[in-house]
Order: sequence, then C-alpha cells, then structure tokens
Amino acid sequence: MFRALETTPIFTDVTVFSTKQSLDGFECHNCQFDNAQLRYSGGAFNLENVRFSGITSVELAGAAANTVAFLKLLNGLSIGAPIASPTPNKPIQKRATTKKPLPGINFTPPFIGPSPK
Repeated sequence: MFRALETTPIFTDVTVFSTKQSLDGFECHNCQFDNAQLRYSGGAFNLENVRFSGITSVELAGAAANTVAFLKLLNGLSIGAPIASPTPNKPIQKRATTKKPLPGINFTPPFIGPSPK
C-alpha cells in the first residue's frame, strides 16, 4: 500500500545527483536527475518537466517487479515461447546512459490514487 500523491510534498527545482531516490509518492516539478539511482515499487508518482543526464539506474521491486514479470509472461504467451521465472524476492535492475541531457519530460502514470476533493 502506498500513500496518495495528495498526501506527499511537491518538490520543485531539485537536483538528484549520484544518489538513490524512491519514486513511490514522489512528485517533482522542474527537477534534474544526474547519475540517479531510482527505485520504484508500484506507487503513484508524478514527474513534470524533469531532465535526465548521465547514467540512470532503475530498481523495480514489489508490485512494479511483479508487473514487469507478468508482462514478460504475456509476451512469451503471444510469441509461443516459455520464459524463466524471475528470482523470488529479488528486484529487477536496469541501467540506461543518456549521451546528452534530454529535454524536459512529463510523466504521470495512469493510476495515481484518489482524486482531490
């Protein structure tokens, strides 16, 4: 269970530099991620006009890792090939290198919790 975005602070003009940052419950506007290590477990988050540079590492755990594993299963079914089960209780880790800073990115997942009243 994750906190709704309405109950978390909004960060503005923050630089996440060579450190770990959880995305669950994280709302950030005009932020910079430089060599950031992101962790995502399936909770709501909102990124508005953010920039990525350097090496970005992503660790998927909990519900997020289960969703990726399920999508791999569906892909295997669609192409008719069996897939190996992921290691239990081990996060999925990915790395991406940005050759040059990307322009501002906006990203809000489809389910972000209850709407404000």
